[in-house]
Amino acid sequence: MPTDEFLVPFGLADDGRLVARDAVEKGHRYRCPECESNLIVKAGDVRRRYLAHEANTACEPESLAHKTAKLLVAQVVNDWKGGHGEVPMVERACPSCTVLWRAPLPARISAAAVEVSVNGRWRVDVGLTQGDQVVAAVEIFHTHKTGGEKADDITIPWTELRAAAVIEEPLVWRPVGGTKSGKACPTCEKGAADRREQEARRREALVKLGKSLNQPVLDGAFGTSSQRCWKCHKETLVYRWDGQPWAKQAPSQKPPRTVKFVFSKTVNHKYWANTCGACDALQGDHFMFNEPTGAFYGGAFVAPVVQRSWGEDRTGEAAVQAFLNRALGR
Repeated sequence: MPTDEFLVPFGLADDGRLVARDAVEKGHRYRCPECESNLIVKAGDVRRRYLAHEANTACEPESLAHKTAKLLVAQVVNDWKGGHGEVPMVERACPSCTVLWRAPLPARISAAAVEVSVNGRWRVDVGLTQGDQVVAAVEIFHTHKTGGEKADDITIPWTELRAAAVIEEPLVWRPVGGTKSGKACPTCEKGAADRREQEARRREALVKLGKSLNQPVLDGAFGTSSQRCWKCHKETLVYRWDGQPWAKQAPSQKPPRTVKFVFSKTVNHKYWANTCGACDALQGDHFMFNEPTGAFYGGAFVAPVVQRSWGEDRTGEAAVQAFLNRALGR
């Protein structure tokens, strides 16, 4: 493409700063960030201001976009750290809720420089430093993304940005590659913190209840919760382990004193079950896992199918329906 057919988005002023084409002024000299030739300045009162190459200048749009974006990234970081610019924001999708959110660059970043060496082997487009140490990198993507050995060998956190996106909005970085961030948005972070606090309070309450009933709060093979006993109406600790519900085999770990091999009228056989720490009444698995008020309701346990016997359907509509079901093989 002839260079007189495309406009230059930013020009280099005499002080080395990039100036957006909308902010250029007549009478000032601006150079192309890529080929460093003088640019034509059009700054009329009616038409939009712009910068353009003189005819037949040896410069390509792809190279110009890449170089301009590199310089812009370094400039906005250094302006921010110099106290005369806003902090650049990184826009990512939250890994928990997928909502786009923006996080400021870490305050520990002290400066930025273009064409910085990392790992003693690779040069990155922009290096972000903390003191004398390069702690993060930015690669600019225009036609070819960073990949292969270089992408695998950059051991510091790095991000890849589209050149066009940087030129359009230098203070908002929208990564298209690089080190994946697992950081959640503020809403999800607060939700996780609230859940951790609730769990801590819950555990504290379980420990207090367990001490009063001589029941331990267990981790590992056992999970611990609490529920109100159906018989004495007192709160008791109950336990969950692999093999439930209606476990015929003893737990792999020594069970607490309230987990016993007892008979249940509901399923008409013995199984390893929880009992009340206060009155010793059976706390049935059906209630704990399948009733909304049960301690482990909503877990990944499936109740066994309990088939009703003929004797339970002797009279009324139920008996007729049961007979039809059996006769028709339903």
